Formats: sequence, structure tokens, C-alpha cells
Amino acid sequence: MRSVEMFEVYAGYILGKLYDHFPLPKEIKAEDVVKGVEIDSSNVSDADKRQIAGHTIKWLRRAGYIEAETEDANGFRGNLTTLGLECMQVLAGALKPKMKSDKAETPKDASSKRSFGELLSE
Repeated sequence: MRSVEMFEVYAGYILGKLYDHFPLPKEIKAEDVVKGVEIDSSNVSDADKRQIAGHTIKWLRRAGYIEAETEDANGFRGNLTTLGLECMQVLAGALKPKMKSDKAETPKDASSKRSFGELLSE
């Protein structure tokens, strides 16, 4: 898998986690991103995966999608910016028909329903 493809998957995971916890800040470490995402990257070392995840976090912050209360080489603690939240809401709206069909197949038990953030961060 190319690094730009890994970036896309990692960015979706990070934004999904933050959206799921919004408006509360969340701590996200590059190592947790790598562990939380299953991708076919047998040709990429774990160290490179963590580095790509770390740079994805930095890019999302510099591009204005996330804000960090604290940040270090291993990750950050922060939240979505207004821009990040608006993008996630647009994406959630676009996926509503798919999410409704997913819910129709699940039990009516409220604990079995997954949020948009959980669906995105899988």
C-alpha cells in the first residue's frame, strides 16, 4: 500500500474517533492509529506505519481539521475544528442512506447501534 493510501485510511480513522467523542477532547497516539486500522501493508514496517500516522496527525492539524491541546511526536490530545466538524457532518449526511440500511439489519437494541464515528473509524 502506498503512503498516500495509508494517509487516507489513517485520516478517516482519526477524524472518526474525534467525531465520535465530540465535543470532548480525545487523546490519539500514532501507535493506537496503526493498531486500530487493518490495512494490507506487509511491505511497510511498523515504524514506518507509526511515522505515517504521526505525519497524518500533523497534516490534519496544519490543514485546520483538528486542533491540539497538547501534541508530541507520539500523538496529540485535541478535537475537531469547526472545519473538521462540518466536513464530518457532510460526510455523515452523504452516508445516511447506507447507515439506515445497516441499522435495518441489526437488532433494535440501542447498544448494538454504532455511531457514524465508529463506522468511519473501523
